[in-house]
Amino acid sequence: MNNTQKTVVFDIETAPSDELVEKNTKPFDPSTVKLGNLKDEEKIAIKLAEAENRYYENAYKKAALDPITGYICAIGIAYSDDDYKLLTGHEPYILELFWEAFMRHPNDNWAYYTGSNNKTTFDIRFILMRSWMNKVKVPWGIVTKTGYFNGAFVDLAQIYLAGADYVTYCGLSRAAEQMNLIGEDVGFATVRSKDELKLSTGVTGANFHELLVSDPKAADTYLINDLALTRALADRILC
Repeated sequence: MNNTQKTVVFDIETAPSDELVEKNTKPFDPSTVKLGNLKDEEKIAIKLAEAENRYYENAYKKAALDPITGYICAIGIAYSDDDYKLLTGHEPYILELFWEAFMRHPNDNWAYYTGSNNKTTFDIRFILMRSWMNKVKVPWGIVTKTGYFNGAFVDLAQIYLAGADYVTYCGLSRAAEQMNLIGEDVGFATVRSKDELKLSTGVTGANFHELLVSDPKAADTYLINDLALTRALADRILC
């Protein structure tokens, strides 16, 4: 990395959308259910109903991981040791603020962590897709004509997992633990493990969107910690 560049870290939080799940999930196909030797019509109906319920429950559980069925409910950005912002509210507003922030620092490294080395670029692709869907203007040059993202965006997972077997998964908190970063002071927060945070506050990535409404303080703590984890890892491995 260019030593004159600063590193901005960011992290997104996503939520499932009932409306988008209903709109974009393929209808349940009863023919996929194996009935075996069942002959009783009532038992068959019960089995099909149970299978249909599981089908839509699974679709909803995965919804927050896909910009077609989920949306962005928060983005955290940390510019330096004492300057960070938590963007919440209406999704288009969050996205507009994110791109405005990026355009103020277009020459810095914008680092995030996806958790695997298969180059899914989860965070930035989610932001891009949801921006298009919400008709939020994406700055010129974010994606090249050949489909590559602007070089300012750095997926720390691709660096941390360099040389690992393909596909390798390693969560952000686990990476921080391996690098002995838990307990490190990054200025705006002290790095905590996600397991410890879950025990003390009850917040996780899965229920973040719910606590953003019911317990905003716990949600903020979670997002700030994600930024702290990302900042600590970026400071350790970017060079």
